[in-house]
Amino acid sequence: MKNPHAHVPFCQTSLAIAESCPACRWALLQWSQPLPGPDFEKKLTQEDEKFLSELLISF
Repeated sequence: MKNPHAHVPFCQTSLAIAESCPACRWALLQWSQPLPGPDFEKKLTQEDEKFLSELLISF
């Protein structure tokens, strides 16, 4: 997704400026969100389940 905000001039040169830049904050928020995908349990294979049960880890 394209960033809908404009960068503040020189926001890449200073952390204080970057914190006030809406485009930088938006990019950080997008980066920090997990990507949509299958749940952990749906990704497990039978081998994974066996390995976890051997380690006494419940899922």
